[in-house]
Amino acid sequence: SEAMNGTMLNPAGITLLNMNETNATSTYSLTNGSVISVEQATVELQLTDFDLDNIKAILDLATNADNTFIVIEEAAILDTSDNPVVALEPQTAIAVADITIDATKPELLGFDLDLDSSSLTVTFSETVLPTSVTPSTITIQALESLELTAGNRSFFFRLINATSLSNTVLRLQLSNSDLNELKARSRLATSEADSYLSLTETAFTDVFGNRIIAVPSSNASSVSNYTEDSSPPRLMSFNVDLNQGQIVFRF
Repeated sequence: SEAMNGTMLNPAGITLLNMNETNATSTYSLTNGSVISVEQATVELQLTDFDLDNIKAILDLATNADNTFIVIEEAAILDTSDNPVVALEPQTAIAVADITIDATKPELLGFDLDLDSSSLTVTFSETVLPTSVTPSTITIQALESLELTAGNRSFFFRLINATSLSNTVLRLQLSNSDLNELKARSRLATSEADSYLSLTETAFTDVFGNRIIAVPSSNASSVSNYTEDSSPPRLMSFNVDLNQGQIVFRF
């Protein structure tokens, strides 16, 4: 309502809510940020990547104009005469005037492969929807550039099943069948030198449905951290066939 002192803005005093009620089901308080510009009564704040990713991870907050409200504490900012702003409570939260939905595609920044804990950890440029993962579009390959044909089958493996967790860093838990198939290919994922990852744009989406930027098999991403399998195998069962003179071991 009047000119403000932008240098006195404290982002920690600002909270987003998904409704203007005391019992709002989703809220997020900013942790930091930097003032971009101050034009008398208008202050523009640049959100941190940390806050932005966490806001995007709350699926019923700030996705449209109907679930975007703001409250502010007295200590959040002062005017040019050092008077604190009038605080807003949840029941008097102000609705957003304009919201621009995220249209930026997430990008793969790197991945870790841990054969000992059966995990593939992928890091993205922004929050990705964990439930959007399509394992069959993710390929582990032995070379940075590889044609994914039947003749090269021993050099690559497409995941079949995996579960995921988190936001910008997704840890995919590989299924036992995928892990065993991966380990059975002696030319693939035996070290950092033969561990690359490619994926199609349908592998993941962000919370707004934007598909990830594809990583083609002709220019795959090299592993950031590789952990070899150090767990000793255990004998689970065995069969004896005296007619064939055979013993079949299962590990």
